[in-house]
This record gives sequence, structure tokens and C-alpha cells, in this order.
Amino acid sequence: MNEADGTISTLMQDRNIGDRFWPHLSTTPDLQRFVFTSSDRHPPEVWLGELTHEGGTLTNSNRKRLTELNPILKDTLELAHTERIRYESADSWQIDALFTQPLKHKGDTLPPLIVNVHGGPSSAWSDDWDNYRFPGYSQRGRLPGWTGHGGW
Repeated sequence: MNEADGTISTLMQDRNIGDRFWPHLSTTPDLQRFVFTSSDRHPPEVWLGELTHEGGTLTNSNRKRLTELNPILKDTLELAHTERIRYESADSWQIDALFTQPLKHKGDTLPPLIVNVHGGPSSAWSDDWDNYRFPGYSQRGRLPGWTGHGGW
């Protein structure tokens, strides 16, 4: 956020900086570089980000991974893609959710759908590394669908 005029700039559309409880983010004093430990495709690693400005306006944010704590993971674990979706509920509310397609679905029938409704109100599912259930469900041909309160 620009303190002078109150404008807000999104650093990254495709990345949640932090986890379910607090952000894991540190910045340089001039706020031009930052490090964080979150990714939806890897267990926590250290990433470096750098902001690009033109004429006082944020134009880009680049990032690169600095650590690789488990190099075997990328060769042994196949992860399904998760995307953010929005749908209308029975009472016409717009529901934000995370949707993960199964990896190896075959045939013309739809795979089973798993919907995990978060009960809230003080936490939420987020689009980050999930080493708990959903990647495994997806690998086995299931269709996990997240909904949450105050998040995705």
C-alpha cells in the first residue's frame, strides 16, 4: 500500500505469501526485495522476490526459489493443478473456492466429488502447499473442492 495516496498494489496474483495462520515474509528496508517461504507446488522453501517500478508505479514482481530442501520430491510426486473458482450458492451468494482436478481420470463419467466446507469463522483454506489430504485424493482420481470462510 502506498502510504501517501492509499493505493494498493497486488504483488502476485498466483501466490499466497504465507500459510493458514500468518505470513512468512521479510522485506528490505526500501521494500524493493522480499523473501518468503510459501508455494502451492512445493513444501516450504525460501523464495526471493524483487519489485519493479516505473514512474512510482509497481509494474512487476519477479521471484526465484533459493532453496530446494527435498529435490527428490519433484521426481516422485505428481501434483494436480488447483485453480480458484467462484460459483453461485442456492441462496445466490457468490462462493469462492479452490478446485483440484484429478490427475488420472479416465472415461466419460465424472469422478467422485469431495467438498470440504470450512466451518469458520476464524480460519480458512488457502491456495498453498497442502501435505494433508487433497493432493492424495486427486492422485487417486477424486475431485476435491474447497470452500472456506474468510478465504478460499
